[in-house]
Amino acid sequence: MIIRVELGNDLKVVSLRDSATVEEAIRSLSLLPDAHIVVRNNMPIPITERLRDGDTIRVIRVASGG
Repeated sequence: MIIRVELGNDLKVVSLRDSATVEEAIRSLSLLPDAHIVVRNNMPIPITERLRDGDTIRVIRVASGG
């Protein structure tokens, strides 16, 4: 399946296996799942969520500290 990933100002087209999870999409971009939030249709989605062909997701880096 093909999904589009908005990462900062970049738009990437990613090919994944059918029914891949958000975590698989993040890892395919060499990113760490625990350092990012994924949003679809302006709603955060869990890393266990299955993606569908044609989905567009936005990956947002999370920074924490004190």
